[in-house]
Amino acid sequence: MRRTRFRPLVSLLLGLVLLAGFATPALAWSNGPDEGNGHGTHDYIIDQALRVFDGGPPAWLDVELALLASDDPDTQFRRAGEHVFMEKGYGRGAVDRIVQNYHLAFTAHAAGDNATASIAFGWLAHYYGDILQPYHTNHDAVDRDVSHQRYERLVGPMTRTADMSPAWITDDRTPEALTDVRTTAIAAAAYSRRFFPELYRLFHADETVLTPRVMEITGLLLQRASSDLANVLYSIDQGVGLAPVAASVTASLKTTYVARGSTETIYVTVKDAGGRPLEGVRVDIAFPRATGGTTLLRRYTTAEGKVTAYGSVGKSPLGVRRDVKVTVTTNDVTKVVTPWFMATRRLATGKAGFKTSVNATSVVPGQSVDGSVTVGSRARDAAGRPVANLNVTWKWTFADGSVLRTTGYTKTDGRATSTLAVTEATPKGKVTVRARTQAGGVYRVSSTTFQVN
Repeated sequence: MRRTRFRPLVSLLLGLVLLAGFATPALAWSNGPDEGNGHGTHDYIIDQALRVFDGGPPAWLDVELALLASDDPDTQFRRAGEHVFMEKGYGRGAVDRIVQNYHLAFTAHAAGDNATASIAFGWLAHYYGDILQPYHTNHDAVDRDVSHQRYERLVGPMTRTADMSPAWITDDRTPEALTDVRTTAIAAAAYSRRFFPELYRLFHADETVLTPRVMEITGLLLQRASSDLANVLYSIDQGVGLAPVAASVTASLKTTYVARGSTETIYVTVKDAGGRPLEGVRVDIAFPRATGGTTLLRRYTTAEGKVTAYGSVGKSPLGVRRDVKVTVTTNDVTKVVTPWFMATRRLATGKAGFKTSVNATSVVPGQSVDGSVTVGSRARDAAGRPVANLNVTWKWTFADGSVLRTTGYTKTDGRATSTLAVTEATPKGKVTVRARTQAGGVYRVSSTTFQVN
């Protein structure tokens, strides 16, 4: 049996780079004995992928290194959410790991570092095998951990050598080039997902045996995994198949001026250079803690390229801008955007909290008040204290229906001002000025008028 070589230093170093997060209770498939370095289902999938080449795998692949590395995602740097790709919910990280390891293998091979390329392929193979396990792709399986483990434990002994379970060995002998490893992996997860209702129904009736149909389904899944992995190897050799990078990352917050103790909502959208949404992209959100430092919110984009996450504002300092750092890395391209929020007190009700006025109610172009009019808006909380650093926008609507918008910020006295030069070109008649601001998560408006004669 293969697996006698020691894993080289590069595997350890790359593993350390990926260390983070928390373990989840259920493992996918089997890694074999000897703490995962023996022969298990993940190795079996690689074995069958190599058969697709018939005359031998690409010369750059160090098979021993790949097999040794195939258990690492479970044994060395296991992280929650990275071994599954559900149709919804938190568990959607496997496709991102497949894409990133494909890029690592691809670039290492192109640079002549085939040891690293082989290790990265072994890691990729693990995650790819995971998404061809229906308990890892269907959200209905999230609370089926006991059944999940029993199924994998029955499959494991049937994959202890490359020649076991002939019915599960793919008859594919023609590797094909990938266009986009991301969409290929997403399609594989969808293929796996559709088998879950039948697989679970049949297996749950007696979780001590694999019935003929359960055996057949298992074979279809393993064959798909092996065939797709052969295509991955072939595509790396051909220099094709990289997933598009995230060319556009936008992020916004539901509320800019929030109340202490509230929950902030973060919205992120990720698209490629053609404006198409990217699914399964990891989005890391560093959300500021009230007492300092940040909390990592890790999410994965939907089919629409979107992520929604929630952070606790807590007792964030009042009147202080807090940056929310959003980081997206695809292949070797990193995009960072930084929306922000500020905790503020809520304003008093009515005009006591937000009042707008002008310095002149009647203005003659070029004569009255030096030919200009200043609008001022004042913000105070329920205790009558001024609230500083609030953004105020003013909408000036003139008698002829034309509109002008200006903006400003409240100072330490709680006042914000904006000045309009009144000229002969200014439409004659009544001008309505509507002010709008937000404080403590609540939008407030107030209005005033003046006359241009």
